[in-house]
Amino acid sequence: NGLDMQKRRSKTRQLIGFVPHETDLDPWLSLEQNIKFSSLLFNVSDLDYKNRIKIYSDNLGITSYMGEIASQVSYGIQKRAMLVRALIHNPEILVLDEPTGFMDAPSVRLTWDLLKKIKGEKSIIYVSNALIEVEQAHDRILVFKDGKIIMDGSLDKLLESTLDYHQFQIEFDVLTDDLYKSLSNVATVVSPSRISNIFHFYGRERSVFFDIVKVASENLMIDLNVKKLGLRDLMDSE
Repeated sequence: NGLDMQKRRSKTRQLIGFVPHETDLDPWLSLEQNIKFSSLLFNVSDLDYKNRIKIYSDNLGITSYMGEIASQVSYGIQKRAMLVRALIHNPEILVLDEPTGFMDAPSVRLTWDLLKKIKGEKSIIYVSNALIEVEQAHDRILVFKDGKIIMDGSLDKLLESTLDYHQFQIEFDVLTDDLYKSLSNVATVVSPSRISNIFHFYGRERSVFFDIVKVASENLMIDLNVKKLGLRDLMDSE
């Protein structure tokens, strides 16, 4: 919004909701008291407070825990309460540092369902090491390494160089040097390598497997693993 964060701290804070990685709730207050205290700091009206805490706590499945002392509930419940607290003043920007940390699978789903609902209403900056979540839910991805941005763009843009590639691993009963050379020379095989009796390579289409079968038809194959390349593979290549 073009605001100077140094000169207009109060205004910029009003625009931002923040969920840190570690829980920072007051351990001696209830979850609702923690959220209420934040609403008072941001001058949220009683009506807005009641409406928002009901909507968000219901969405996150923690309504029944609102009266519980923060230190007496699980970290996963605390993290969901912290998200409610971050939303209570209706910020334009959400900054979330590992918001699904400490959560079980159902809690993660509830959290993502809520984030997807408000995605069009707010800008969400999401910090995570869970690359599956990053791939599924983000419009723009920035990858940092040693404090520097090494990748920036949509998932499709970042994966352009690997688009439609699949990673193959075929384990043979015996992978001889001659067989390895023959497989490596198949025209549709990209970047072949081996570990013991496992032949590892990339291919543009899954049909490359049948090209391999033709060459290795007289050899016993024990196992096959195929996966489409994702963000993890791109990062591992850096």
